[in-house]
Amino acid sequence: QAQPPPAGGGFMTVEQAFQMYQRLLTSLDAAIAGLLKQASGRQISLLMLGPDHEIATLVRQASEVTAKITPQEGARENTAYQFAQTLFFKQVIEADELLKLEVLVGILGGLKDECPKLRKDIMNWIAYLPVTDEHAIKHHRTVLTLLVRAKLVQAKEVDVHLAMKMDGGRAAPWVELGLQFVRQCTLGEPLATLHEFTSILEV
Repeated sequence: QAQPPPAGGGFMTVEQAFQMYQRLLTSLDAAIAGLLKQASGRQISLLMLGPDHEIATLVRQASEVTAKITPQEGARENTAYQFAQTLFFKQVIEADELLKLEVLVGILGGLKDECPKLRKDIMNWIAYLPVTDEHAIKHHRTVLTLLVRAKLVQAKEVDVHLAMKMDGGRAAPWVELGLQFVRQCTLGEPLATLHEFTSILEV
């Protein structure tokens, strides 16, 4: 089990913070694996678990760790950014289960207040998500949807990004991704309105 950050207002060093992040990720991996084993193949969503579940608590603890990092010389923001970058490129891109993706993006969402440049740069990071086949397109769509839900990106930003990738309708995988994303955001939760997808819908 990961332990909560130090009490009494004491700041963490960067090294201590990364150790805590790693402990949290290890605890989350164990908790997710145990829950998925109990589920016996049923899909589990973070939204189903409630705010008091162990997994939701561990996700929040990542934000608490970040807030305890020393603010000197930009250490807090830089550490949060490095952690976010590692999470995205080493785990989000590889993660397969919805619950794991929700947890990872939930952690990223908790970092954005301490790391303003995260919101700007994450739009560049999503360009590395592949669209090579149906599975990749589904994964890409899920990540984009979760990022919108976490307010890490705006639907309109993704609209412009995907419309460019669609290349006037000539890039079939991107067209499929764009249409799936619009459906998910407008009919699924919903997270946006059709008015926010004018670029995709004009292609």
